[in-house]
Amino acid sequence: MQSKVISFQYTCYGASAKLGNIYVLGFTGAPRDIWTGCYLLGNGKRTYNPNLMRFLSPDSLSPFSKGGINAYAYCSADPINRLDHSGQNWIKKLFSRPEPAYKMTEIIAAHDHPDLQKYSGWRFSSKATGWDVKMAKKLPKRLAEKAQLERDIPEAAQLRSYNLLPKLVKRLQYVTAKIEATDSRLAELQSGLTPHELAAALSQNQGLPPPPYSEY
Repeated sequence: MQSKVISFQYTCYGASAKLGNIYVLGFTGAPRDIWTGCYLLGNGKRTYNPNLMRFLSPDSLSPFSKGGINAYAYCSADPINRLDHSGQNWIKKLFSRPEPAYKMTEIIAAHDHPDLQKYSGWRFSSKATGWDVKMAKKLPKRLAEKAQLERDIPEAAQLRSYNLLPKLVKRLQYVTAKIEATDSRLAELQSGLTPHELAAALSQNQGLPPPPYSEY
């Protein structure tokens, strides 16, 4: 009897151009439904759509505490470092760091901080993760530190503090890079809000600008 090797290519979220045989194991070794292209994880507990990159039903295990800030997200939007065989709990892959977990009060406080108003709505994005919350929480402190460093560097130069000056400049470069990365990420989350996510954001934040008007 001659055996045949079958190979498939997947995106990091498990999407594939061809479904293959119904008996063939798919992404991360899970069986894939040949008709819908979805994975029924946890013995059918939750349906995962790899093309939408999300579950079709919310997480029943407290999505606003240790479950993450998005009840429909697959592996908290980090499929590179995580797996989810049960549909309810992701597990980290080898050598990956666990995603920070925050209470909803902490997430809202970070979202509503005056220094983050221009990114308003980002926390409603399906792609938002605990890492984004961590960056957002640190942004006000980093902005204040950057302003202080910009005052300290000219003063150190004037006093000819040649031992201190390089350290201040290096720190300013580091803090500025972190601020720019946070700015780019939060702006990306805000601009990528779906109509449903935008409606949820608008219902809780009247200061959020309306979506752009377009004619068909």
